[in-house]
Amino acid sequence: MQTPDKPRILVVEDNRDQAFVIRYFLKNKGYQVDWCSTPQSSLKNAQSNPYDLVLLDIMLNAEEDGFSLCRKFKQNRQLRDIPIIMVTARTAPRDRISGLDLGADDYVTKPFNREELASRIKAVLKRKIYQDLTHRYHELIENNDDLVLFLNTSGQIEHTNKRAESTLPHLVATDPQLDFVELFEEKNADEISSALYRALDGEDITAQKWKLSDTEEKVTVNAQLIPLRHGNRIIGIGCILRDASREEKMFRQLEQNTGELRRKIETTSAALSDVQQKLVMSEKMAAMGQLGAGIAHEFRNPLNTINASLYILRKKSDLTDPLIKRHLDLIEEEVDRSKRLIENLLDFAKKSKARRSKVDVNRILDQILTLLEKDLKLFSIKIVKEYNNIKPAYINQDDLKQILLNLILNAKDAMPDGGTLTLRTGIEDNKVVVFISDSGRGIPEPDVDKIFEPFYTRKEEKGVGIGLSLVHSAIERNSGSIDVRSQVNKGTTFTLHFPAFREDNDNDFIQT
Repeated sequence: MQTPDKPRILVVEDNRDQAFVIRYFLKNKGYQVDWCSTPQSSLKNAQSNPYDLVLLDIMLNAEEDGFSLCRKFKQNRQLRDIPIIMVTARTAPRDRISGLDLGADDYVTKPFNREELASRIKAVLKRKIYQDLTHRYHELIENNDDLVLFLNTSGQIEHTNKRAESTLPHLVATDPQLDFVELFEEKNADEISSALYRALDGEDITAQKWKLSDTEEKVTVNAQLIPLRHGNRIIGIGCILRDASREEKMFRQLEQNTGELRRKIETTSAALSDVQQKLVMSEKMAAMGQLGAGIAHEFRNPLNTINASLYILRKKSDLTDPLIKRHLDLIEEEVDRSKRLIENLLDFAKKSKARRSKVDVNRILDQILTLLEKDLKLFSIKIVKEYNNIKPAYINQDDLKQILLNLILNAKDAMPDGGTLTLRTGIEDNKVVVFISDSGRGIPEPDVDKIFEPFYTRKEEKGVGIGLSLVHSAIERNSGSIDVRSQVNKGTTFTLHFPAFREDNDNDFIQT
């Protein structure tokens, strides 16, 4: 079994005995050795196996000698990099010269000293390793994205890689001994000259933002100058120019992507915050609904008792006495007011089913304005109607009336000294939209998020704080939404969105 890490040698020798001796010796030296006796078999074998060296006898047969076979090896793209040592009994200098001219790496005459042969093989194999490494480094430099230049000790360019030739085409078209300083804009000349002197003194130089001249775009490069040594002597300078403009573009793109990501995160965070606030409000509404229903039911019994007692008192009392009549009327008014509050609480908490249907929002708005028109005029409130031709809404009609009535009355209360009430309707994304705007005193920003909370009110004298809670509850159970925008002393706008009616959702029931 062959060991992959041992160098592999092909011996081409027509003499079986000599071939056996050479194979035996080289195997003892740690090499893998194959033997072929004819030119044809050696070519075929070399094309099928990875050999590190060919030991080739010049005298093979009458038809073809070692010179001809050497020529075939060197003309074959697959085989030409395999080192060849020619072995022969010929001692004429012209034979050695002929072999070397054909590309042979060394020449050994018979009879040869075995240790000398081993030493020559070792030297050729070592030289092949260095050649392979040199080739790889050359490929690495030639195909590098950076501009690589080699300068002599006078600061002139002696060699460039492919990237430099494509970026600086004038290098190819002009004298190859172009001064390195001339590659750059004149304003960089002193700095570059100083950097070259320091590199020739043995210092590794790193510089930034040198601008190349004579390029289609004003390319800015970061430069690295590396002294090249032979022993203790500096024989030139290696220069690597890296396109800094690409890094700047990448950095700007990264900044742009980061900004876009930040904006998306902020938008998503705001949306999540909005959803969270709506969930909290929904939980509050549910809790207050249960509490309100309990309170309402508990208060109904004593109110019924008071109402019955009031009836008896009216029958038994002297109603001609103004004081008695005034107090009985006051009791009745407060009982009625308490009943209305209880009804509101029950409306807020109710879970009975109500029918959603096809509703003309413009018509309902007109009905409510007809009821409130005199009251609004009394407060010097101008009504502006901006109705559009819209689809019917899909909503419970009683809920819609309650929502619009509460919001219009709130707008009236916000304009005690008069103002303008604007009612506008429209369609957005298959939703019926209603805008109710007033030019009143507005709502302070800290209070905007609280106005839909139960029992929160800014009407210190007569407000209970349940009207907007009822509005919010009614809108939610009709699959709608409400937004508010307000500025102090400029006014408030409530925006309502309701589902538009479709033929396939008629006669639907909702949980209310």
